[in-house]
Amino acid sequence: MLLLPFLLPPLHKLGLPDNHYLDTLIITGIAVLLMVYVVMPRYTKLIHAWLFRGC
Repeated sequence: MLLLPFLLPPLHKLGLPDNHYLDTLIITGIAVLLMVYVVMPRYTKLIHAWLFRGC
Protein backbone atom coordinates (compact mmCIF):
# COMPACT_ATOMS: atom_id res chain seq x y z
CA MET A 1 0.00 0.00 0.00
CA LEU A 2 2.88 2.36 0.68
CA LEU A 3 4.47 1.79 -2.72
CA LEU A 4 1.59 3.34 -4.61
CA PRO A 5 1.99 6.99 -3.52
CA PHE A 6 5.78 6.79 -3.85
CA LEU A 7 5.95 5.13 -7.26
CA LEU A 8 3.06 6.63 -9.21
CA PRO A 9 4.46 10.17 -9.57
CA PRO A 10 7.84 9.00 -10.91
CA LEU A 11 6.11 6.57 -13.29
CA HIS A 12 3.98 9.35 -14.71
CA LYS A 13 7.02 11.63 -15.03
CA LEU A 14 8.66 8.96 -17.20
CA GLY A 15 5.91 9.48 -19.71
CA LEU A 16 3.92 6.33 -19.09
CA PRO A 17 0.27 6.67 -20.06
CA ASP A 18 -2.31 7.24 -17.34
CA ASN A 19 -3.60 3.67 -17.36
CA HIS A 20 -4.76 2.06 -14.11
CA TYR A 21 -4.00 -1.48 -15.34
CA LEU A 22 -0.46 -0.60 -16.40
CA ASP A 23 0.18 1.17 -13.09
CA THR A 24 -1.08 -1.86 -11.20
CA LEU A 25 1.06 -4.23 -13.25
CA ILE A 26 4.25 -2.25 -12.73
CA ILE A 27 3.71 -1.65 -9.01
CA THR A 28 2.79 -5.30 -8.43
CA GLY A 29 5.94 -6.38 -10.23
CA ILE A 30 8.08 -4.08 -8.12
CA ALA A 31 6.39 -5.28 -4.92
CA VAL A 32 6.98 -8.93 -5.83
CA LEU A 33 10.63 -8.31 -6.67
CA LEU A 34 11.17 -6.46 -3.40
CA MET A 35 9.49 -9.21 -1.40
CA VAL A 36 11.42 -12.03 -3.09
CA TYR A 37 14.89 -10.50 -3.19
CA VAL A 38 14.97 -7.96 -0.35
CA VAL A 39 12.44 -8.69 2.39
CA MET A 40 12.02 -12.47 2.53
CA PRO A 41 15.71 -13.49 2.66
CA ARG A 42 16.24 -11.22 5.66
CA TYR A 43 12.98 -12.29 7.31
CA THR A 44 13.82 -15.98 6.82
CA LYS A 45 17.21 -15.46 8.51
CA LEU A 46 15.47 -13.65 11.35
CA ILE A 47 13.02 -16.46 12.07
CA HIS A 48 15.26 -19.38 11.00
CA ALA A 49 15.40 -20.88 14.50
CA TRP A 50 11.62 -20.85 14.82
CA LEU A 51 11.05 -22.21 11.31
CA PHE A 52 13.30 -25.23 11.74
CA ARG A 53 12.67 -25.96 15.40
CA GLY A 54 11.74 -29.57 16.02
CA CYS A 55 12.99 -30.93 12.70
